[in-house]
Amino acid sequence: MSPNIAYIALADNSDKADNLSDYTGLNQLTGYPVPHLNSAFLGKEMNEIIKCYQDKLELIPITDEQVILFENDTITII
Repeated sequence: MSPNIAYIALADNSDKADNLSDYTGLNQLTGYPVPHLNSAFLGKEMNEIIKCYQDKLELIPITDEQVILFENDTITII
């Protein structure tokens, strides 16, 4: 959904995508979703991503119980 997916690398195992050379995202949002906030699954990694990029990117952190609704150029977390 974001313009670029390189920011999420702290949560990924690069060995599983060793041929990945282009980090272009779908570019549907100007922001950068950060899923799994405070969850047992990748919660620690997502917190590290937030610490690393909070002053550099427009992060959109969401928990496993939330979704991002993008409608008419408006982002709503529900």
